[in-house]
Amino acid sequence: MPTNQTQNFRRPLLAVIVVGKAHVTMYTDEANSRLKTGEAIFVEISAVIPSQAGIQM
Repeated sequence: MPTNQTQNFRRPLLAVIVVGKAHVTMYTDEANSRLKTGEAIFVEISAVIPSQAGIQM
């Protein structure tokens, strides 16, 4: 497969992933009163990213 076709394939795929994540975030926020999953994930990410970046909290 030529590289230009590969790039043309990947670009819409990336857009779909970004939009998909936005939708998931939206639904998670909506469901937060019933499910604490989104909150737990956010706390986890908040804890992991600074430690990986070497930032002191």
